[in-house]
Amino acid sequence: MSVQDCELLIQSRLMSEYTSSVDNIFIHATAELILGDQRVGLWAQSLETESVLVNMLMPGIKRFLARLATYGTGYPDDYKGVRYKFMPTNLNSGTTSPAGSL
Repeated sequence: MSVQDCELLIQSRLMSEYTSSVDNIFIHATAELILGDQRVGLWAQSLETESVLVNMLMPGIKRFLARLATYGTGYPDDYKGVRYKFMPTNLNSGTTSPAGSL
């Protein structure tokens, strides 16, 4: 998947998926898909021993994810105790890339 797919996911889906009423999510120690479409997904994994609460609408996380998107898929990076990674996704088949650990 291309850099453009990752950037589009953040630009178009982040604000529609996470609204002012649903902006906080728990990120767990097991990697999980937190945002995705038919081409690419954003996975997250807590680096702490317990879950981390993340406000997805804070300016810092939005800037971080926009920067991470410029690397495309396969490049993990950490922000405030959470590792994020864009990975190819095929939601039509119900399968996603394996991500037990990012």
